[in-house]
Amino acid sequence: MLAEFTRIRESIQENDLDLAIQKLKAVTEKNSSRFRNEVLLHSGSLKSLQGNVRKGIVNSQDAKIEEKQIRLALLELTDSIEKALTSKTIIAPEPEFAAKIDDEQILEAIINSADNFLDIYMLPSAFYCAQAVARIEIPEGIPKGTGFLIGPDLLLTNQHVLKEQSYLEEAVARFGYMANASDIAPLTGKVVPIRQDFYFASPAKELDYALVRLQDKPIETTATVDELRKKSIADLASIGKHRGYLLLQPRRFIEYSRVNIIQHPKGGPLKVVMTQNYVVHTTNSRVQYVADTEDGSSGAPVFDQNWGVVALHHSGNPYPSESLSDSIKKVLKGRFRVNEGIPMRAILEDFKFKGIDRYLPCD
Repeated sequence: MLAEFTRIRESIQENDLDLAIQKLKAVTEKNSSRFRNEVLLHSGSLKSLQGNVRKGIVNSQDAKIEEKQIRLALLELTDSIEKALTSKTIIAPEPEFAAKIDDEQILEAIINSADNFLDIYMLPSAFYCAQAVARIEIPEGIPKGTGFLIGPDLLLTNQHVLKEQSYLEEAVARFGYMANASDIAPLTGKVVPIRQDFYFASPAKELDYALVRLQDKPIETTATVDELRKKSIADLASIGKHRGYLLLQPRRFIEYSRVNIIQHPKGGPLKVVMTQNYVVHTTNSRVQYVADTEDGSSGAPVFDQNWGVVALHHSGNPYPSESLSDSIKKVLKGRFRVNEGIPMRAILEDFKFKGIDRYLPCD
């Protein structure tokens, strides 16, 4: 069903409104009479506009304005129909965990004093990293979580997203599903199937990872060895080059240090969270951080300020919880979630113990 709505949006984005309306008629006829009249109304408006253009009643400039209004209305209607018909779509449920704030007063002081200034290099670096992040779909068009490249064709996500090897029969990774700055519909991205013969995992209660192999290498504009040695990721982004995957950083966390997260919240277009995200608690196998996330972000990469992947995001809860003090609730204004991830240090140690590290690139 979601794949059909993706095709409808593509038709609208390509300005093939007649085809989009035809598809919307088919969807509403089969599944819902609720929106049928609205589709017919927009169909009538488009036909009237086209007739007036042919007769010379409406000039080309006015026609473009009216056509844009119809396009926007069709996109809004498509969103409403999709929401109504796919409301039962289930994002992979996240594991439960207990939030731990080691020192509320320190966290409150940091949040109150911290600014939102970022160095400019952070922006192209975020776009560079985003190219290696994908939406996991089972089957194609049905979002389940997020994943990211740790090798040219190696994808890491959560085990609770890809629970077992049989899931790979229908699972795909969609790269580049993001908002389009030059138009009103999101870019649909590139869909890459997942191979069924490669699957390593750790249960959700342990390290909650699933490592799979794609049928293709999603990033084509890879940099040369010389470019990788001499250029930063911001420099590579500026010349349209990429390593082909993200670098893993098995570092220990410093509490109250900042992290960045690139994710597909609620299965929607790719988003990045870059400010007011703080590590609040760490153990050997878990790291907790305050940041904006949503269901669908499971399997997202958690970055340090140098854009190395330091953790695999796997769960989040509304924050602040009832157990926290009124003062810190007031500071946070209900805008955040306390999240939990798996440190890359723990995952890489487990890879080495199981012999999985032989599949990783030699950086």
